[in-house]
Amino acid sequence: IDDAGLELGPVNTQSFTFINGQWNLISFNTLDYTKTTIQTLFGSISGSFSKIIIFDQAYNKYTYETNTTTWTPSIDESIHYDSGYYVKVLGSNGILTVNGNKIEGIKIDLTQGFNFMGWPFIYDEEGNNTFATLIEGSNTVTLWDKINQIFTPSGAALSGAADGNLVYSPGGITFKANSSYIVKVSEGIVIYLGEFDEPEPEPE
Repeated sequence: IDDAGLELGPVNTQSFTFINGQWNLISFNTLDYTKTTIQTLFGSISGSFSKIIIFDQAYNKYTYETNTTTWTPSIDESIHYDSGYYVKVLGSNGILTVNGNKIEGIKIDLTQGFNFMGWPFIYDEEGNNTFATLIEGSNTVTLWDKINQIFTPSGAALSGAADGNLVYSPGGITFKANSSYIVKVSEGIVIYLGEFDEPEPEPE
């Protein structure tokens, strides 16, 4: 897996329930080292559904047909834990359970334009700390400075400093566990998100 900047914590279980026919914009806060690809991780969804459809942030499409037990494309693709995925199951509900270690820190790579930005933590948090995160290579420029727009999974939109809304007002966005966000940035940036107000783990 591409685990640059990935810090893992204690054992955790993350669960998703996919309602038949509904799109879900999700992200992962738990890493199972035995299932780090689209096929192995989403292939562990349980239920009597007939099909899984997945889109990544580049709008690459992945489908799984239960009657033929085949993935299209058949080439396995690594999960990007800093990103998100659109997921839909057809025919019946599906449940995905991820058993592994919770993510406590991660580098998030955003390309110019639209991205799926995952929320890699097991808790919900008001957006102020995240938007104030400095971008890599700068001690003054923040994530908020480079955001044109951010969209919540429910479709609510908020303009950022790159579109003239220079100061983030607390209460604008709450990042929620299991969710992903569509973020448009004015240029390619890298940020590091770590758990806030958490003690550093003891060295082994």
